[in-house]
Amino acid sequence: MEGRGELSLLKISYKDGKPVETPVEKWQIDTNAEGVAQQQVTASQAGQYRLSYKLTAAVGREERGEGRGRKERGGCSSFRAAFF
Repeated sequence: MEGRGELSLLKISYKDGKPVETPVEKWQIDTNAEGVAQQQVTASQAGQYRLSYKLTAAVGREERGEGRGRKERGGCSSFRAAFF
């Protein structure tokens, strides 16, 4: 689905046993005619993260998707997400 999109990186922390999401960064990323969008994401701190993608299709329909990842201390970031 071709359209205009916004990708958000949210850091997950916990307060009183409940998850709290803090926005870290946002990108305006549109999909191509095949419905594909790509973005390289690097988390600067160790922790849990969530990717959220909001797509508004050319026909005006809105879709949302998400992916989760973790960055280990001193290690690499690992994120995998597929939005349909």
